[in-house]
Amino acid sequence: MIPFRVGEVIDINSYKHGGEFHRQWEGSKVLSCDEILIVSNYHPKVTESDGRIHTYPGLSIALFFPEEWWNIVMIYRYNKKLVSYYCNIASPFRIDRDKGCIEYVDYDIDLIVRPNRSFKVVDENEFVENSQKYSYPNTILKRVELAVKQLSSWVKKGNIPFTNKYASHWYHQYLSLEFSGVNGRCNM
Repeated sequence: MIPFRVGEVIDINSYKHGGEFHRQWEGSKVLSCDEILIVSNYHPKVTESDGRIHTYPGLSIALFFPEEWWNIVMIYRYNKKLVSYYCNIASPFRIDRDKGCIEYVDYDIDLIVRPNRSFKVVDENEFVENSQKYSYPNTILKRVELAVKQLSSWVKKGNIPFTNKYASHWYHQYLSLEFSGVNGRCNM
């Protein structure tokens, strides 16, 4: 069971393999946590590892899978249309209830997926550099490689969340929560 409530506001913290702080998104609102944790961000404050702070424009809805080595962010713009899915290859998330946040380790490689499911894999050079810098063990190297293959397969097959219907559903769930003030218990 995930100890957050629908409507609760949490932070998302990412780290690098050695435990070094990478990035924080403040003020993510829990939309669901039945099988996966789903949170929304509207113009969130983002703190970078170098201390820079900025606001990410628009709405994003992030999906965190308890067993998968990735998380997926659906990015919407002002016309309410899904622009892309930004898929981070990362460790499964963990909960730090004392800090009111979830945390994960970012493993550099990302997939950028368009609504038509065309995609590209990016930041592979960063992965190579960081694998040396942080001395990724072979188990991590293999796990990351497998995650890229599995996630690419999900995209090609049109598995959830890579459908317009799914993206539209969660956009409307976000709107419903924003206008209802619901605060319920999450189960997992």
